[in-house]
Parts: sequence; structure tokens; C-alpha cells
Amino acid sequence: MIKKIAHIGITVENLEKGIDFYKSLGFSEVKRFEESDPQLKAAFLGKEGMGLEIFEFTNPEDPKAKIISNHTGLISDDLESDIKIFEQNGFTVAIPVRHGVTVKRYVFLKDKNGNAFELIEL
Repeated sequence: MIKKIAHIGITVENLEKGIDFYKSLGFSEVKRFEESDPQLKAAFLGKEGMGLEIFEFTNPEDPKAKIISNHTGLISDDLESDIKIFEQNGFTVAIPVRHGVTVKRYVFLKDKNGNAFELIEL
């Protein structure tokens, strides 16, 4: 079951400048991380229960980068069941279940309108 909206994920041209900008709006830096597939640097920022995940991609044209670049993260307490519900409602798995750097596991799904959702298992 989906428990809550965890964060919004967006792309920035320069991670350091992005962090500085969102800090000027009152966000705090929670964690930084890097991934290799697709190659990216990222930071998780928070403010009063809101989460913002910002990404700087080495290659923004990478198909996975295009999925991750603009998404809504949802916390799930049963990843497999929630994936099935999304699929039964026309969503497709865009990035299969993976072990995360900051979370236990995650998966990206897209709807027919191109909206991307990250289901997260903590």
C-alpha cells in the first residue's frame, strides 16, 4: 500500500548551484549520493516534511536519466503488490526494482501520459 508522497525529483544543470538555490528557500541538505547507471550526482533536501531530490546527470539524454529527471516518489509498504496495482492500471515498469543507495529498494513506473513515479521501500 502507498503510504505517502516522499519527494519530488527534478533535474538541475549544476548540483552545487541547485543545492545553494534550494537552501536559500529554506531547504536543508539531508544527503548526497552518486549512481553509475545512469551516471549522476544527487542530493536529497528537506523542509518541514517535504522532500526534494535534485539530480545532475552526466548524460541527460540517457533513457534512464529521462525517466528519473522528473518524478514523484511514493513510499510503499509492499512494493510487489503496489507494482501490480500500477500495472493493472496501465502503468509500465520503466526501471526495474533495484537496491538503493538511500533506500532499501525502488522501482520507476510510467503512465501513458509520460508521468514517472518512483515506488520506494524503506
